[in-house]
Amino acid sequence: AVAWGDWDGDGDLDLAVGNDEQTNRVYENNRVAAPTLPNSAPPPVVYRPGAGDEAFLYSSAEILTGMQVPVWFRLYDAEGDPVPRIAARYSTDGGGQWHTATITGTTANLSASPGGSLHHIAWNAFADGARGDNVVFRLIGVIDDPTYAGYPIQRPYVSAETPPFRLRPLAVALWPYRQLGIGTGGTVLTHTVTLVNRTGVTGLFGLAYNSYRGWPVDGPNLVGPIPDLGSASFTVSTTVPLAPPVGTLDLVTVTAAALFNPATFNAHAYIFTFKGQPDVSLSIFKTAPYTIEAGSLFTYTLVAHNAGTSPAGGVVITETLPAEVSFAWASAGGVYSPTLGAVIWPDNLLFAGRSLTVTVAVTAGCVPSGTQIINGDYAVACEQHPAPVDGPAIATAVLYDAPQAAFSLAPAEVNLGEAVVLTNTSRYATSYLWEFGDGITSTVAEPQHTYLYEGVYTVTLSAFNICGVDQATDRVTATLFLQAGFEHNAPVSLGQAVVFTNTTAGVPPISYTWDLGDGITSTLTNPTHTYAAAGFYLVTLRAFSPYGEGLAADMVEVLSPAGYTTFLPVVTKGYGGGLRR
Repeated sequence: AVAWGDWDGDGDLDLAVGNDEQTNRVYENNRVAAPTLPNSAPPPVVYRPGAGDEAFLYSSAEILTGMQVPVWFRLYDAEGDPVPRIAARYSTDGGGQWHTATITGTTANLSASPGGSLHHIAWNAFADGARGDNVVFRLIGVIDDPTYAGYPIQRPYVSAETPPFRLRPLAVALWPYRQLGIGTGGTVLTHTVTLVNRTGVTGLFGLAYNSYRGWPVDGPNLVGPIPDLGSASFTVSTTVPLAPPVGTLDLVTVTAAALFNPATFNAHAYIFTFKGQPDVSLSIFKTAPYTIEAGSLFTYTLVAHNAGTSPAGGVVITETLPAEVSFAWASAGGVYSPTLGAVIWPDNLLFAGRSLTVTVAVTAGCVPSGTQIINGDYAVACEQHPAPVDGPAIATAVLYDAPQAAFSLAPAEVNLGEAVVLTNTSRYATSYLWEFGDGITSTVAEPQHTYLYEGVYTVTLSAFNICGVDQATDRVTATLFLQAGFEHNAPVSLGQAVVFTNTTAGVPPISYTWDLGDGITSTLTNPTHTYAAAGFYLVTLRAFSPYGEGLAADMVEVLSPAGYTTFLPVVTKGYGGGLRR
């Protein structure tokens, strides 16, 4: 099955291909002429969550109730190439509508192998609000091959889906998970907390509060009844005491538990209270490589620091990407907005004297060599200092050279079945495509190739990088022949064995028939023979293979006993010719 749609949100139609019992693929359209596809993408296999390992590729009546859904999957790749990253989607209507899944675990630089490398992630189904009787989870192996950036047909994204399963993430949650209040002695600080009920039933929830330092805290002891999938907000008040010194920090733990099952359904939220005046002093700076190659993947590292004497709450870091790069991935908590062209890390807490480090990976586009990518549009802000604080601009120089395709091959004339060795001497290329002239191709940097039919073939090497392609060609002649030949140790004395050494050249399998000149024959590769009488014997060797046959002949002399001499020419090597079938 095939379908058109805008996979990457760029306004161009992309092609999705679904194959029965094979990998599914998505081909991106970016409206630039493409040469050819790279090697095959690594297909995943994702197993249905839940019990029954023997049936993980089938649906199940089991209802999963955990907040975190474990997902096991394998990544396959014939070349053993790692997968740069994976993306996760889920559907609650059997695949009709897909949503981005909130997952934890390793999602970048994952190993793949011909036999399948096993990996594990966890899906936070509760955070995504996912539930239903027809849930499907999908994993996508994202290649991000910079060599083909800008081409209409990309190395395909290969995906796999679980069979449908039933999901009821039963839990209770408090939001926001973390808050900060700042005030002087005697100040009463209020905080709004929202309780979300996803226990599957309507219920009452008890509330408890614990101050680490024993500071006064007040709030309701009961909230509800709250229906399933419903929520209710309540207010928590904390009072800053007069006695503690300025700069003291307290932590209040808010605990909510369902009265009908408090051991199973409970949640926590945390309220930090700082005694003093708001005194935050934010700064931010960024690091990046000084030089990168066009099309390469590199990272920006942003470090926000609070040099003030009070904590900073609701810290937001914003990184607007330069036009010369495209987004690849961000560190935990980072959300990329294609509309803004920016990555945002919201709702962080930065204590006095502490730093917060985040990273974003990008791919450099095709720009002229020496281009300076200026990155100066990034900032940090917080609730106590809402005006963004900008960081200094940094520059990264792009190094680029057009690919230069070049190679040598040996031998230039080969027998059928004999390998041609190709030596790649290209420069500035990141990937290759070999076309051997017989309909066979390869993306290996330095392959070997064997021809099965006679002919003169043109070998073409295409060398690629982000900005272009270059080609080089050479010719190979493949023929059917078999060159028979042999050597021996004659002349020998009567009674001494003649040793024949086979020097036939050709592609196996080869069989032999020897006529040793005295009525004796042999099919050995290297026979040994003792003649019964002195004299000259014409020895012939016939060689046979699927590609042809060859013939060689030579005269062998056996010397008479002492006192007798025979005057005839001596020939010590047999030379033959090749016969084509």
